[in-house]
Amino acid sequence: MRAEFLGHYTHLRNERGRQGVVRNGYLPERTIMTGVGEVEVKVPKVHDRPPPTNTISPAIALHIPPLYF
Repeated sequence: MRAEFLGHYTHLRNERGRQGVVRNGYLPERTIMTGVGEVEVKVPKVHDRPPPTNTISPAIALHIPPLYF
């Protein structure tokens, strides 16, 4: 199921050419109670790589260097 999900997003690439949606391991294992008893569950994680963004606006960035002199 995870492979099918990731297959839908193989065309997404960032500006560096890296895949936008990738596998990212598993969540911690846990035990859940079902009608047939306890079942160990291991849930796969999927990570999307959002494009990098500047956290400082360009207008503010112009005024920062003079503060260091």
